[in-house]
Amino acid sequence: MDDPIQMTSERVFKRTSEIGYILSLGLLILLILDSKWAAGESIRVAVQERLPSVRISSKSALLIKDTQGKLLYTEKATSVLISVADPGFRINNTLVQGSLLKIVSPQNDLVVEGQSFRGSVEIRKKGRDLMVVNELDIEEYLKGVVPEEMANDWHPVALKVQAIVARTYALYQKLHNPGREFDLVSTVHDQVYQGVGHERLEATQAVVQTDGLVVTYGDELALTLYHSTSAGKTQDIREVWGEDLPYLRGVECPFDKDSPYYHWERKIPLQQLEDSLRRSSLLVGSLATFTPYLWNTTGRVKEIRILHSQGELFLKGEEARKIVGYRTLPSTQFDVVAIGRDMVLQGKGYGHGVGLCQWGTKVQAEQGKSLTGILEYYYPGVQVRDYRTLQLRK
Repeated sequence: MDDPIQMTSERVFKRTSEIGYILSLGLLILLILDSKWAAGESIRVAVQERLPSVRISSKSALLIKDTQGKLLYTEKATSVLISVADPGFRINNTLVQGSLLKIVSPQNDLVVEGQSFRGSVEIRKKGRDLMVVNELDIEEYLKGVVPEEMANDWHPVALKVQAIVARTYALYQKLHNPGREFDLVSTVHDQVYQGVGHERLEATQAVVQTDGLVVTYGDELALTLYHSTSAGKTQDIREVWGEDLPYLRGVECPFDKDSPYYHWERKIPLQQLEDSLRRSSLLVGSLATFTPYLWNTTGRVKEIRILHSQGELFLKGEEARKIVGYRTLPSTQFDVVAIGRDMVLQGKGYGHGVGLCQWGTKVQAEQGKSLTGILEYYYPGVQVRDYRTLQLRK
């Protein structure tokens, strides 16, 4: 991780008159902030970005420290408003120096902008904005991921598979991005995570029952990419991102025909497309066409050609999905069937198509296939192991 700027405080807050309370908080700080939250691996998730200010609360107490372990603020059952202030932060009405704050609560009950989180929270300065990073044990993190990434009423084996691939993906990102200020973001760009309030019993059971299990290829973590609906065949990763991973070469998937995204149609106003492109800092005039230009060997759109009043623009298929919006353009398996003021697309599948198909996993689980069988089907040549027995390396 990047070394944050050393912070000092002009004033140390201890807003209590009870000596016993101060001593107990001091002990809790030593126990909580100077050790890991749990015996397992921790994960760091960027849960909020580009905030002018952030409100954080706790029903037990708030403990705020700098990166050197210096206590800046303690308060029972309260909330604080944190904002950027030169040369550091404003905590309610008080200024402190630095570029990073670490916040915990003794009862593990932090609430950030209305969302409840386990573990600790870091507040980082990003220019005039704030970034919020939640650090917690990976097993606790997964309890908030699995119900967001897969329907909670799906077969228990499917939920266990989801827990294993989500755990593997998170650890892979942590291992392969050691210099970042966080390991993952909390959106579809990595894995959707919304904290304690979105946990569900069945998903939690799947996490607990697969505790520590990951997908490996040889002695290394696999890159367990996954998506909603392949619509017949998963993609070779070489066709999408150019990487060469033997367990991501693509397989037939005749199991996902019941997915609501097996076939789809979208009507998209050209003005909406123009606005999306401009928000991504692409200089375009009035759009005339938005059409497939190159296809890969599986028939997915590899490159899109955009004609506009100031010229033409070419985008890779997955880049276009990211810019336009994944719900607007569910996959790169599509055709343009009409264009005027609106563009009508017909397509199939949802997601990038690489790795595990979630709807295919659902059906295979219902048919009685084991979790290892499902994982070996979508990631040929892999094994399922406990990450705590591995010598993890990049």
